[in-house]
Amino acid sequence: MLAAAAVQWLGARGYAVLGTELWVLKGGAIQSLPIGQSGMREVHGNTVNRENGEPWSSFVARAATETLTYLQSFNPADIVEQGELHFNVVWVSEAQFAELTPS
Repeated sequence: MLAAAAVQWLGARGYAVLGTELWVLKGGAIQSLPIGQSGMREVHGNTVNRENGEPWSSFVARAATETLTYLQSFNPADIVEQGELHFNVVWVSEAQFAELTPS
């Protein structure tokens, strides 16, 4: 899976993965709320938050592990909407993260 390779690449270079969001691509459009087994539009993805006082390197490693675990557990059969399934991976550098969070 390309998303898993991207998560590993980012983590190895010190970037933290903040989460993923499943997108269904079809006809040149992106559907970020695909229809699942429930027959309703659903959110599929994961979120990883940095814990108070967590060293950056620990956060990077934990974020990668949690995201890879989620991606490995994802079952494409849970999505009934037709189209190409892709995960949008959201990531951040330590400097960018510092800008996002208040001092």
